[in-house]
Amino acid sequence: MNVEISAVETWPIYVKLLVGVFVGVIVLITGLYFDTSLQWQELEKLQEKEQELKLIFEKRQKKVVNYIGYKNQYFEIEKQLDNMLDKLPNKSEVADLLIEVSQVGLNSGLKFKLFKPMAGQGKDFYKELPIQIQVVGDYKQFAVFISGLAGLSRIVTIHDINIKTSGGPLLMMDAMIKTYSEPQAEKGLQGNRKQ
Repeated sequence: MNVEISAVETWPIYVKLLVGVFVGVIVLITGLYFDTSLQWQELEKLQEKEQELKLIFEKRQKKVVNYIGYKNQYFEIEKQLDNMLDKLPNKSEVADLLIEVSQVGLNSGLKFKLFKPMAGQGKDFYKELPIQIQVVGDYKQFAVFISGLAGLSRIVTIHDINIKTSGGPLLMMDAMIKTYSEPQAEKGLQGNRKQ
């Protein structure tokens, strides 16, 4: 069969239909390609953006979860600090605390050779009040004394413990006891901190 392109009107009907379907399919495929290729590119960009946003969301979600934990931890520390500050004697209570410390030593059966309160040293938000002591007794009495200090209503710590023989059956303990008070200037700072 001989078909000339210039004589389309003489083509048999099935050839015309076949060429028409072929041209229609080519136009349809080309149209779909150009129409959807832009949409595919846009879809790929949106998928990349979605991944970026998911990563950002996950990071922020972790921060939020950690923030709640940190916030709770902060409030717990704040509460503990307030409790500790409540245990700091004010200026008028320091003398009573010194009497309590010496009374704990006497109740433990210790004999004081030295009980010397020293000048206080200001720290960040408290004042350190050292007391140099020298007591005579045995290990059990020392243990009762240290335990008694820990049981006081105010904060009292013991440092630089040095135990040596005293020449007899008893021992001598040199130590530095420290108690703490809230400086007068800190009253205003504590009020600001609680606000």
